[in-house]
Amino acid sequence: MDMYLSMLNNQMTKVANQTNHIVRRLTFITTIFMPLTLLAGIGGMSEWSMMTGPANWKISYPAFLLAMVVIGFASYRLLKWIEKKR
Repeated sequence: MDMYLSMLNNQMTKVANQTNHIVRRLTFITTIFMPLTLLAGIGGMSEWSMMTGPANWKISYPAFLLAMVVIGFASYRLLKWIEKKR
C-alpha cells in the first residue's frame, strides 16, 4: 500500500510541475499584453478627431502603434531578464 501511494504521489508531482509551467507561461503572456490592451482600449474609445485632431492623425496613429510595439518588446525583454535572473 505504501509503495502504491508513493508511486501515485510521484505521478501527481509530475502533473503539478507541468501545470505550474503552463500557468507560468500564460501569466508571462498576459503580463506582456495587459498594458497593450489598456492602450488599445483608451485609443479605441476616442474618436480620431478627439485624440489627434484632423491634421495630425497620419502621424499620431503610426506613432501610437510604434509605441505599442516598443512597450510590448520592452515588457518581453524585462520579463525575460527577471526570469533569467531567478
